[in-house]
Amino acid sequence: MKCTVFSAMLRGPRNRQEDCLLSGTDLFQKDTLKQTKTLDTDFLAASVCDGLGGHDNGESASRFVCEQLQARFREGPFDPQNIRTVLAEIQAAAQGR
Repeated sequence: MKCTVFSAMLRGPRNRQEDCLLSGTDLFQKDTLKQTKTLDTDFLAASVCDGLGGHDNGESASRFVCEQLQARFREGPFDPQNIRTVLAEIQAAAQGR
């Protein structure tokens, strides 16, 4: 399947970008972003991970979750019904760090 993905982000009032974006196979954590990319793929990963609104290491937390999702999507598609299980596994991995 061919699809065109548009990704955009803009840093809010914080001094650093705390949010992280997974778009297709790309991971972004930039102050500003406008990108269009055409993909030929059987499945598409997309996620926005919020950076915890100014808490310490919010940018690290959001990036960790996006990286974990990216790794799982690289293994292949998973049943959307299992997203709660996947997120629980990511949360457990974060707590074990």
